[in-house]
Amino acid sequence: MTPISDTESGRLLEAVDDLKEEVRRLRVDVDGLKTTLDRGRGIIAGLLLAAGGVGALIKGLIGKS
Repeated sequence: MTPISDTESGRLLEAVDDLKEEVRRLRVDVDGLKTTLDRGRGIIAGLLLAAGGVGALIKGLIGKS
């Protein structure tokens, strides 16, 4: 195996540091997306329950007429 020069070694270390920073930023972004998705699921579940309640209310009102 051929040894690498100090310049190449420095470039490699800089590239590794850049990748570490990018991975850290992406983790923060993914965590934010997970939080948004969890909130969205809660809202959808609430809307479905509300729609079911409204449907039952309308059915009850129509049935009494």
